[in-house]
Amino acid sequence: MKVMQCVNSMNMGGIETFLMNVLRTIDKSKYQFTFACVDENKAAYDDEIVELGGKMIYMPKLRMNNPLLLIKDTIERKKFFKLNNDFDVCHIHASNAANAYFRAKYALEAGIPNVIVHAHNTGGINANINSYFRKKLNKLNIKRVACSKEAGEWLFKDKTFDIILNAIDLDKFAYKAEVGNRIKSENSWQNRFVIGHVGRFYVEKNHTFLIDIFKSFHDRHNDSLLVLIGSGELENEIREKINRLGLEQDVVLLGNKKNVNEYYQAMDVFVFPSLYEGLPLVVIEAQISGLRVLLSDMVSKDVIISKECKLLSLNDTQSWIDELEKIYNSRKRELVYNESKNKFDIKNVTNQLIDLYNN
Repeated sequence: MKVMQCVNSMNMGGIETFLMNVLRTIDKSKYQFTFACVDENKAAYDDEIVELGGKMIYMPKLRMNNPLLLIKDTIERKKFFKLNNDFDVCHIHASNAANAYFRAKYALEAGIPNVIVHAHNTGGINANINSYFRKKLNKLNIKRVACSKEAGEWLFKDKTFDIILNAIDLDKFAYKAEVGNRIKSENSWQNRFVIGHVGRFYVEKNHTFLIDIFKSFHDRHNDSLLVLIGSGELENEIREKINRLGLEQDVVLLGNKKNVNEYYQAMDVFVFPSLYEGLPLVVIEAQISGLRVLLSDMVSKDVIISKECKLLSLNDTQSWIDELEKIYNSRKRELVYNESKNKFDIKNVTNQLIDLYNN
């Protein structure tokens, strides 16, 4: 079965990591994945995709802010799907209705029999624009799925949809003390209280808020260290803020890491103050690693699988600092060994996708 996975690029974001988890797990003698991307720049996962037998193709980008160019781009996008219509499934990973509509419409017109729109976000585009394209999207003959209830309601509103949770390889992220000790030793973090965050440097990840609460906490505890894993368009802006606050020795920017599972083992707490999300894989990974997690209440509650994951308001900065203080004074890891974690097992979720592709 030939499956087109429609994404912007295959860099190390949540959607992309989820898809790589599926690609590594699925029977590749039966299912061939082709990743249809917009960004033609080489991405972090491209080489592994090819090594695993997948393919890369590139579709024209839609320039939504220029009506004349948008008309030209939509014609080219339509041609792209007509030239690439020999797929059994077109699986569209969408962060908003405009993004989803054009891909789904042209995939259907090209004759691809099974078109799936998969909601992965809860914001990030003007609500009126999203509402306009949602109405058009909901008239199409598509299958609707979402990574969480909130993401599904954002993209589909009153239309019914199935939930397929983002998933991980549970064994890979299970806590291993010796790995954490090695990472701390390699980075000279043995005597530091390590606060961790994994995420791209985009507005929704709210790094500015994270730096602010770390600054307040670090003023009390100068042995604290903030470790940021990821890259993105706001990285230089965040570096400037770090330098301006005199934190360059106490905030470490590591870029993208393929062994992020090992870095979780070296953290003492995971902090995730996002403005909006679908179902962030990194929060699941952190919990499976036994970390205590401080999480924005703007994130779906579906992601919580540990009693040590606390939802906090972004309007109450002091509550974040207070919770960090409690963890600083009582360091432990909460191992998640209960059945709630199984819903995020990549083997189970891959089987759900196989059913979706075949029915």
